[in-house]
Amino acid sequence: MDVQKATRFVEENGTELEKYRLRYLLSKERDDEVPLRYLRQLQNDDGGFPYEDEKGKVSSVNFTSVNLSLMIELGLTRSDICRKTLEYLMKVQGKDGSWDENQGINQYSPPFWNIPGDLKTKMWLTATITNYLIQLGYRESEAIRKATQFLLENRNEQGTFSGFLHSTWISIGVFGQLEGADSEVVKKALKVIEQNINRLEDGAPDFIWCL
Repeated sequence: MDVQKATRFVEENGTELEKYRLRYLLSKERDDEVPLRYLRQLQNDDGGFPYEDEKGKVSSVNFTSVNLSLMIELGLTRSDICRKTLEYLMKVQGKDGSWDENQGINQYSPPFWNIPGDLKTKMWLTATITNYLIQLGYRESEAIRKATQFLLENRNEQGTFSGFLHSTWISIGVFGQLEGADSEVVKKALKVIEQNINRLEDGAPDFIWCL
């Protein structure tokens, strides 16, 4: 891999935020105001982030989680923006412990993997958001207890979590943090991934995400 070539490409073609992320990851720059300015102007009044990160669109649980991930990556978890994001996610968690996509995004014809009301969507979103909340110190919260119960209720005897294969490998991260790498949940899920590794349809991006 030619890191210098990749760096040059981002510097020449990236947005202000993408260039900042690159410099941040390379430990060349730390200026919180750059990403905070971007997030502040984008965040909706309800605390969520708009579908496809396009100002004016309704809040999307998926895109809210993506921006939460960015805040964790860039060390912005103490910001008011992050606080509002977490309040939004806690508010929209379902009674069954899951996170589902906002029905309002149906007007934008979302892709098959992010259809509101679909169990497959609920599974990977719940695993993803639970993973982030654990990282943010919510391990002992009622939200995490209900979310992990939902995930486990939708797991078969072989250890496969319902929905896309993504749900199983994201759940490995969840239960690995909560129960440890030697737990029954993690061991079974890892075996499922090993047996289905050829199902990673998106090639390298999915493989890297899985790892």
